[in-house]
Amino acid sequence: MPRIPQHERNILNYVDQELAAEISVWRIVKRGGVRQVQEIKKTFDMAFKNIIEQGELLDEAFKKQLSNDMFDLICIYFIGGEYEYQGYLKKFTQKFPSISQSDINYITKKVSGSVKNPSAISEPWSTILKRGLNYPTKSLRNYIDLLWYKLISDANFNPNRSLAMNEEQTDFWDCSKSILDDLVEPDKAQSTIKLWNDTTEANLSIGACIEGFYFDGDKSNAFINNQLMDGYHIIAIPKEIKEPMFDATIEYIKSLIFKKLVPIETVKDIYTHYLPTNLRTNTYKRQVIKNKSMVSTMFVGLFCDRLYETKIVEWKRTETKNQEIKNLHDAAECVAEFFTNIGFPYEVESVVNARKKFLKILDELDVNYY
Repeated sequence: MPRIPQHERNILNYVDQELAAEISVWRIVKRGGVRQVQEIKKTFDMAFKNIIEQGELLDEAFKKQLSNDMFDLICIYFIGGEYEYQGYLKKFTQKFPSISQSDINYITKKVSGSVKNPSAISEPWSTILKRGLNYPTKSLRNYIDLLWYKLISDANFNPNRSLAMNEEQTDFWDCSKSILDDLVEPDKAQSTIKLWNDTTEANLSIGACIEGFYFDGDKSNAFINNQLMDGYHIIAIPKEIKEPMFDATIEYIKSLIFKKLVPIETVKDIYTHYLPTNLRTNTYKRQVIKNKSMVSTMFVGLFCDRLYETKIVEWKRTETKNQEIKNLHDAAECVAEFFTNIGFPYEVESVVNARKKFLKILDELDVNYY
């Protein structure tokens, strides 16, 4: 059986990373962790406001960026490792030199009273707030876009069965070829690469904390055996680092030092070579998806479990269907209708089985962003 192309493997890794985040956040929601993060955010906002009012005048855009980055920094202090925090702290102080360590300590102390159980909210807090209160419709939409333009295939996706498609859309799907070989303008290619790598940093993955381990000898004064290490790369690995983190760190540093300049001509080139670094250097271990057929199953299971728990439908249903969700069958029927209408034909029984598979993943998932 032939192996799937490299770009499909990379895309599956990306989709898996999105799904892993959605599933992990939903687990935190079910445990009541969102309420704790909301309380932390309230405390943080009050402390942040006190610091800003006492400092220099800042424009709103800068103030918002500072607030977001500092919230991420405080989060890493409570749920991350020591070296991960030091890496973030170094990046933060470089970006915002006007913020003193005493300001950071003040906010950290204020927030500490709201952090009752860090292990119960072990995902990035900004991610919990962003994903925790809504269905993963954005992640699902991104996946459908990948399928629609035939960047990747999925046997479960059959938009010709979708009631929401008009004749023009049906003709497009039947006749359209994959855009993988479409030529890409250089500016657009660079914009896409920047987007991928910005996403990596925003995910608080290893790319954002690597400065805690790697130093450029030309820019950092370091002595080994009384010799100044200019012209060298310095890698400082803590002795107690865990093996997966060690391997991921080394792979990431290799990607920084030995950058391969691959000419970008087509869409396939972008997806093959320029996904986030932790995906393209094999530092990310797939956690949810074993094969392509599992993607829609996990989305269906997640939607069904969420609807069964909340009993709140956040999308428009056909007028003939019962609007009230009372039990698992009602939730499965609603989800089957929703996914069939967007191109994934599902029966009620299949949705119930998808939820069972999802719950197994939910219980076993050990999120690891390396």
